[in-house]
Amino acid sequence: MNRFTTAVGRFFTYLFHFGPRLTWFYIVYPRFAGRKGIMRRHEEIKRWIRKEFAQVLASYKERPFVSELPEEKFPPPPIWVCWLQGEKQMPETVRKCYRSVLANAAGRAVILVTEQNVGDFVSIPAFITEKVRKGEMSRTHYADYLRILLLKNHGGLWIDSTVFVTDEITVDRGLDFYSVRQDPASIYYVSQYRWAVWLLGCSARCGSYMFGCLEELFRTYLSRKSVFVDFFLFDYFIAAMYEELPQVRGLIDRVPYNSTSCEELISLLNSPYDENLMMSITNRSIFHKLTWKKDFDLRTDDGRETFFGVINRLYE
Repeated sequence: MNRFTTAVGRFFTYLFHFGPRLTWFYIVYPRFAGRKGIMRRHEEIKRWIRKEFAQVLASYKERPFVSELPEEKFPPPPIWVCWLQGEKQMPETVRKCYRSVLANAAGRAVILVTEQNVGDFVSIPAFITEKVRKGEMSRTHYADYLRILLLKNHGGLWIDSTVFVTDEITVDRGLDFYSVRQDPASIYYVSQYRWAVWLLGCSARCGSYMFGCLEELFRTYLSRKSVFVDFFLFDYFIAAMYEELPQVRGLIDRVPYNSTSCEELISLLNSPYDENLMMSITNRSIFHKLTWKKDFDLRTDDGRETFFGVINRLYE
């Protein structure tokens, strides 16, 4: 009965905020339409975004992403990592990931963003921090907005706090935009693996354009809505920009395919360490998405060192 009540409440909440058409294609239609329903859900959310935020998208359509200075005159863009509670409060997996970023920064500044220093880099609208305080906005979505604002104002490379790095971070050099990009595409994610919001980078001259548009979309949305049209709103905004703004499409399409093994290491962390397998994985990606929500073993039951055990030893 509780599950039924929750489902009914969700249906009417969505109906109130987003209307009958989107409610049908978001909640009802995918339940019986399979793959077609998933694809239609993506299209309907993008359609809704284009309608609701037409003015924002139109304002960027003819706007070039240029700077008063040529790119080579900008200082090297920083690497951004965020753990709001600070380094001392990091879970063990996050601490190892952060140390791997520091070890592979290739001379670039690595800035750890915390609750204490976030104001040194960006000014977050008061109504957004109030939404977080009231529980109307999750810390996940707050972090989404924060990374957009940092990249808009400063450029650089955002690396999620649970990304383990295994080589020098130079892959974004010479590109105005960088992210994970994989092939083949998948219908289940609106990004279709053309980008990943856990790894996003931009040049200083691109930041004010692409991430300026993203920030305006996100801020405008938050000023109007207290309910998220989808948990992956960030991805839907990028997808709508990809289709509406030719310059954004060009920026994303110029990123070479990369990081084909970025989600393989996480499934092996409790397995006995295999150097050949590790080399195979790290040869295909220098970025590896992990999680802090699980505990990992240093050794197997029979005493062999695990993949996580090696990572722990290397970054003690």
